[in-house]
Parts: sequence; structure tokens; C-alpha cells
Amino acid sequence: MNQKIKAYIGFAIKGKKTIIGVDNIILKKNVKVIIVSPELSENSLNKLKQKTETKIIVLDGYLPEGVLALGITDASLAGEIIKQTENC
Repeated sequence: MNQKIKAYIGFAIKGKKTIIGVDNIILKKNVKVIIVSPELSENSLNKLKQKTETKIIVLDGYLPEGVLALGITDASLAGEIIKQTENC
């Protein structure tokens, strides 16, 4: 598990730069990256893919307990998370 990704997600949550939940993510237009749990249903994942053009990353073990979809609204944090996932 990459600790940097977990730290960046923590910074985003503490800085209130996140949107939690599939429906809330679809409603917001300023989401830079969407992180989803592998436990997210196929229907919800397809809904995100159809309604948004944002990059979707599936990560296991990085989201807080009970959260299946998390949108990051901060461009710099989103960029770093994307960069770190490409290095894994």
C-alpha cells in the first residue's frame, strides 16, 4: 500500500476538498479525480462512467470505512494521487 496516496486522501478530507457518494459526485462539476472501492457495485461504477468525464481510479484499502466513492476537488492533490497510482 502506497502511504503517499493515503496521506494525500487524508489531506483532501481534512481540507474539505472531497465529495462523498456517487450521487453527490455526479451533481458536482469540479471533481478532478474519483477514487472508488472495488466493493462499489457495477451499476454505480457504470453510472459514474456515463455521467462524468473525470478519471476514475479503483483503489482497495485507501478510503475511509464505509466510503465507496470519493471525489477530490483540489487539482494539485488529484494530480499527485494520479501520479502515485501510475507509479504503483
